[in-house]
Amino acid sequence: MSVIGFAADRMLPTPAVTLRLVGAPHPYELLHAAGIEANWLAEVERNPDLFDGRTVLFSQLALRGGCLVGDCHEVRYASLLHWRLTRHTDLAAHLFAMALPVTADGAVLTVRMAPWTANAGQVYFAGGSLEPADFVGGVADIDANMQREVLEETGLALDGAPRDAGYRVLRTDSGVVVIRRYALQQTAREIEARIRAFVAGEARPEIVEPVLLTRTQPRVPGLLPWVGRIVDWHFATPAGG
Repeated sequence: MSVIGFAADRMLPTPAVTLRLVGAPHPYELLHAAGIEANWLAEVERNPDLFDGRTVLFSQLALRGGCLVGDCHEVRYASLLHWRLTRHTDLAAHLFAMALPVTADGAVLTVRMAPWTANAGQVYFAGGSLEPADFVGGVADIDANMQREVLEETGLALDGAPRDAGYRVLRTDSGVVVIRRYALQQTAREIEARIRAFVAGEARPEIVEPVLLTRTQPRVPGLLPWVGRIVDWHFATPAGG
């Protein structure tokens, strides 16, 4: 039985997201401890720049009364990488939150990941997995996570930007993504220049470049399929819709 209680490949609206951090170890990490360690050694051999920090894996995700709720457990980053090999949704689930920034002239901001990251060369929204620090009183501050990730990767501050009233949830092969659309006040050209200047000033940036998608050019090499699905939804759905 899947730990995710809703169908895949549907952009589901939700007005609120309540994700709780459970103190107990995740059963997946306990069950696969030896495999996690062996895979981590192989991952580091391929990419020595990887860091085994702390993240979370979910043991339950559901929509209740239209609202997204879930329970997660603190795990090693190595455990998440091991889960990605098989994606057993009967044992665990991965969730990541991502802002969908839209420029003043209607372009969607995505980014291309740097060669030393786990997703080198891939194009998706600036964002990442939840971390234990994202939880306040045991509940995730989902917007703070989105805004922090965008700031760290691009240098853009979203804390005062207009945004959709609610969120969208999409279950993909890569995990469950929570999206919120943000309206930027600058044009695509201005945003691109700002991010390129930010990246140039970083000693080890997480991204190599911003990638601005438009209604006439919604696809680029390296764009993940589920990101394309969200971009298509955006261009078909008015802000706030």
